[in-house]
Amino acid sequence: MQPTAGNKAGMTVRGFVGAAARRARRQAQWFAVRSELTRGSSPSELDYVVATHRSPLVRQLAGVDPQLQHSKIVNLRLAATQLNEVVLRPGQRLSFWHLVGNPTYAKGYVDGLVISHGRIGVGVGGGLCQMTNLLYWMTLHTPLEVVERWRHSYDVFPDSSRTQPFGSGATCAWPALDLQIVNPTTATFRLTVNVGDDFLTGSWTSDHESLVQYQIEERAHRISHEGPGVYVRHNELWRLESQGETTVERLVAANHALMMYEPFLQPAPAASHSITCRGFHGGALQIGRATTSDLSAIGKLHVYFWGESSDVESMARTLEALADDPDHVILAARVDGECVGTATGAICHGLYGGYDTYMVVEDMVVAEDHRRRGIASALLAALEVAARERGCNQIILLTESEREAAVSLYEANGYATRWTGCKKKL
Repeated sequence: MQPTAGNKAGMTVRGFVGAAARRARRQAQWFAVRSELTRGSSPSELDYVVATHRSPLVRQLAGVDPQLQHSKIVNLRLAATQLNEVVLRPGQRLSFWHLVGNPTYAKGYVDGLVISHGRIGVGVGGGLCQMTNLLYWMTLHTPLEVVERWRHSYDVFPDSSRTQPFGSGATCAWPALDLQIVNPTTATFRLTVNVGDDFLTGSWTSDHESLVQYQIEERAHRISHEGPGVYVRHNELWRLESQGETTVERLVAANHALMMYEPFLQPAPAASHSITCRGFHGGALQIGRATTSDLSAIGKLHVYFWGESSDVESMARTLEALADDPDHVILAARVDGECVGTATGAICHGLYGGYDTYMVVEDMVVAEDHRRRGIASALLAALEVAARERGCNQIILLTESEREAAVSLYEANGYATRWTGCKKKL
């Protein structure tokens, strides 16, 4: 259906109001952390190189006007003047957009390549994501902490000479999608970025030598088939922090991106209601609706996690009663046919604003000997698909604050943790 003049006017008004609201939210966030934000820079070099990286300025991308990539270089050079030699002292915060500002024609920015909702387009300041990609990847190799990062929702181009894992970048869009980094250490860090003839280069240096070696490892890479012609690419990024003979592993990101090209795998049957994850680390993983054959294993998971036994017969009656209820999604994660994880999504209907339909996640548990393999992230991804299919605007979940690994998992999957949850047993 073609939009009428009235519809076009309505869309314009909504777009203007939405942009104003996004600016207001970001300004409020900056105001709340104003004492932390860094603006200082220094031409003086620091003694120790902590992390460096470079990325080519021009890539061969099918169907993309090469001029857009050369225009991107103009935009990157303008942004680099605001970021180069920035100093991040203990307790300070770097906000990409707070330093770079709104990229406008008046400031010299030009039209470059932009990707919106999986579609390639043109927009002023296009191409600045290459800068946030560089900053994010370098920062993962330092003790600095990324406190805001937005993953790419679409995998637009097939891997071409990729040297980093899929999902190791950070998208940006003024002003809503920002990259923010804090310095939780007692050391001072200095950022340098340079746009050369062929490469964008950057480094983090410090006045203290880093005794920890950082390595990023991709795990649980898989492609799920979620409908005819619909594929989603998933992975997890883990940071290995090594000091001497001790290595600590931390989940830093869980990525899920809709593929805009045909993957090299055989599609699942159209009638399938489950997701088979190919390339899963540790066996063939399948996420699907829980069945009565899973209940014994799910009962054992409940005993392990909550210390409370479950009546399998009662569980079977409940599962049968909810079988045709679209407001309940009870999933099982199976590795080589064995149920090793479960999660439940309950749809709630309310009256508040745009969040009148939302999902509450409960009973998320994975067997201890199958953790750190991407199973929990796969369950969350499947629940997100179900929530979108049912028109949900958001997902809410509760977990104990002392469960640091679980909190890190949810944060890596894009869940904000700034709220306090309350619970009362009846």
